[in-house]
Amino acid sequence: MDFGMGRADFYLSYHPADLSWAQWLGWVLEHNGYTVFVQDWVLKPGENIVARKAQALDRCEFTLAVVTRAYLAAPACRDDWTSAFLQDPDGRDRLICVQTEACDIPRQMRVRGVIELLDRAEDDALAVLLDRLDPGRRRPSPGSRPGFPRTGAAEAGPRFPAVPPRIFNVPPRNDHFTGRLDHLRGLHEHLGAAVTVLQAALHGLGGVGKSQVAIEYAHRYATSYDIIWWVAAEKPAVMQAGLSSLAAALDIPFTGDQRRQTEALYAELRRRGSWLIIYDNAEAPEDLYPLPEGGRVLITSRNPNWANLATVMSMDVLTDDEASGFLDKRLTTGGTRDYGSTADVRELTERLGFLPLALEQAAAFIQAAGISVQDYLGLLSTSPRDALSASPPVGYAQTVVDTWMLSLDKIEKDCPDAYWLLVFCAFLAPDQVPRRLLGRPESHLPRRLSGVVTNPSRYFAAVTALRRFSMVNASSEELSLHRLVQWVVRQRAHRSGRQPSELGPV
Repeated sequence: MDFGMGRADFYLSYHPADLSWAQWLGWVLEHNGYTVFVQDWVLKPGENIVARKAQALDRCEFTLAVVTRAYLAAPACRDDWTSAFLQDPDGRDRLICVQTEACDIPRQMRVRGVIELLDRAEDDALAVLLDRLDPGRRRPSPGSRPGFPRTGAAEAGPRFPAVPPRIFNVPPRNDHFTGRLDHLRGLHEHLGAAVTVLQAALHGLGGVGKSQVAIEYAHRYATSYDIIWWVAAEKPAVMQAGLSSLAAALDIPFTGDQRRQTEALYAELRRRGSWLIIYDNAEAPEDLYPLPEGGRVLITSRNPNWANLATVMSMDVLTDDEASGFLDKRLTTGGTRDYGSTADVRELTERLGFLPLALEQAAAFIQAAGISVQDYLGLLSTSPRDALSASPPVGYAQTVVDTWMLSLDKIEKDCPDAYWLLVFCAFLAPDQVPRRLLGRPESHLPRRLSGVVTNPSRYFAAVTALRRFSMVNASSEELSLHRLVQWVVRQRAHRSGRQPSELGPV
C-alpha cells in the first residue's frame, strides 16, 4: 500500500529486537484483509523516518503495539504508544496491545485490554488475535498471499516467532545490546536476497562488537532460517570440531574420515537450503575455503580482506549516543540509576574510545565493585592496567587487553617492520598520522623505520600486516590508531623494556 495516500488499518509499533513478531503479525493481518504499516517493510534508506512514522501514525486507524520488556524500555516505542493514547485520551479506539513475553504493562496501556500471545501455539495465537480484533471490520481474505521480505516466504509466510529453528546453536543473546541497526539491517537485506549463495563478512578491531552483532542477528532473524549454527573459527582444528558438531546434529555419521564427513555435510546443506552458518573470528579466507553452498554464511574477522569470498561490512566503535545509551542500560538495575551523572558517563565513554568491549568491562567492574562511574574514572587515571585488565566480563573469552596482546605477539613475530611502526605511532597523536610527515628528515625517525617509511614495498607490507588485525585504519597517505590500542602497545613496549629508541640510531 502507498502510505502517502488514504488511510490504513494498523500501525505496527515494535522494538527492533522483536522484528520477527512484527513480521508475523503484519503478514497474518494482511493475509486476513487488513492493511498494515510495518516500518521495516515500508521505509526506504534515506527517508525521513520520523516524518514518515508520524504520517503513518496519523493515517492508521489503530496502533498495534508488540509489548515486550525491550518495548517498554525504549523511548522511541514510548513515543508511539503515547501518541496513539493522546490522540484519543480514553485509549479505546487507537491503542491495542499484543503481549508476547512476560512484562508489567502500564495501566494506561491496558484500557482496551491486552491480547496475550505468550505461551500459545500458532493456531491458538492466530485465533486469539483475530477474535480479539473487531470481527465486523475483517474483510475477505485476498486472492493471493501478500509478499514477505525473505527468500521463499511469499507462499508459506514467516515462521511463528515462538517456534525456533529446528537446529539452533548460537551463544545467548546480550540483553544489553545497543545500536548497530544499520549493520543488522544491512546484513538482513544482503543475506535475505533471492540468490543461491550469499556470504557476508563483518570486520573490525578486536573488541568492536563483531561477534555481538552476529549473535544479535542470529536471534533477531531466527525465523528466517531452519538451521543456524555458530562455528568458532579462529583455529582450523576448532573450526572443524564445530562443523563436525553440526554434522552430528544433522545425523550425518562420522566414519573416521574427516574429509568425507565434511563433504557429506556440505551435500546435506545444499539439499536443505534454508540455513545460516556463522564463522566467528576467522583469520583468513584460505582457512574457510571452500565454503558450503546453498544457504547463508556470516563471517566475523579482524582481517578486512574478504572481498573475493564475501560482501564486506566494516565495523567501527559506537557513536557517542550509542555508547552512553549502552552504559546507561547496562548499569541501570531495577529502574534505579545511582551510578553517576550523565557527564561522568560521557567522560567514561570518551576515555574508553567508545569501544564496546572496554565499555562492557568497565560496567562489569563498576557493578562488581559497587563503585560509581566517577570512582572508575579515578582508577582509570591512576591505575589503568588494573581498570582494563580485570577478568573478562560474562560471555566474553578475553579482556580487551588480552585480545590485543595476542595480536601484537603475532604481528611482532610475523612482521617486525609492522610491529615497530605500530610502536612508534603509539607515541604520537592517535588520529591521521601522515606518511609524508613520517618521511621528512626533520621527523627524526630512527634509521630502521626511516627505511620502512621511505620504501613503498616495506611500508605497504607493514601496513597490510597491521590492517589484517585491524590495529590501524590506513590509507595510502595516513594511519590512525584507537587510543586504547596506543595505550596497550605502549604498555607492552614498557614491559618488554624495548622502547622506540631500540629501533636504531636516528
